[in-house]
Amino acid sequence: QSLANTINASGVSDTFSFGYDNPGTNLGPFRMLGGLAFSLGVTKEECQEMLALLNESRWFTENSASMVFDWLTYNGNMDLFTQNIVAFSLLETGILRRSSIARTFPMNVDAGGGYFNLQTLVLVLFGIYSALLFYHVLEMCRHVAAEFVQSRHMQKSCKNFLGDFLSEPWNLAELISLGISLATFVSFLLWVLNVFRAQFNFSMDEFLKYVVPNEEVKLYGMPQVVDPVRFLEDDWYFFRQFEGIQSTYAAFLELAALNSLFIALKTIKIVNQFGIVSKFSNTLGNGRSRNLY
Repeated sequence: QSLANTINASGVSDTFSFGYDNPGTNLGPFRMLGGLAFSLGVTKEECQEMLALLNESRWFTENSASMVFDWLTYNGNMDLFTQNIVAFSLLETGILRRSSIARTFPMNVDAGGGYFNLQTLVLVLFGIYSALLFYHVLEMCRHVAAEFVQSRHMQKSCKNFLGDFLSEPWNLAELISLGISLATFVSFLLWVLNVFRAQFNFSMDEFLKYVVPNEEVKLYGMPQVVDPVRFLEDDWYFFRQFEGIQSTYAAFLELAALNSLFIALKTIKIVNQFGIVSKFSNTLGNGRSRNLY
């Protein structure tokens, strides 16, 4: 009966906050865009009961502008979480847009069951990457300083120096690669230093599961624990945190993948400096007009 009362429009306004008046700032369903959220439970029977009740109450009609099903799954063998999103949006043109997304990300850095306990090795490799990145930054600064001194001896202005320096393809490629490397380093640090990621404890035990900190409760104006709506806002808070962690981790992976392209280009430059390789490339270059590629 309480479930039916929740769905009835007469009881919704007193129980739920739609969040349309100030979307993106308060807790709410699906990226805090505003709307009404219903829990489908944790069992097949609870899900079927809720879907049937929503259908009987005519929530699934042509008047529904947007509908999103989002849930989180956990793979204990790999120690990975997956954010699943299935969305239906009715556009003004009458076209129904459908989308489905599944994004997997880890929550543990140096513990857990994934990757055959190679998390410590990941941290060691990240330390080596950080040291090499620091060396590369110093090397780039030294190279820019040497080019600048040479341009000053030739009495060139700073504008002409920048134009000449950036006109060299290898210099531009190295600057872009260095910027992406720094962005990759920062995004990984943001993921590692995330407070929720470090403190979250996935457990079915009532006494061991993660509890929303009091400062976060005050920040979002969440009701007291005894309020029946609190469990729903707890879920909203968890989804918001998981969405942020997933976005940071996805940005890290995308930047790392993009940086691999520029690293490959830099590898070509380094390999070309070897004597035997430079002779081969010069031979091909001298005979390119007579060769068929």
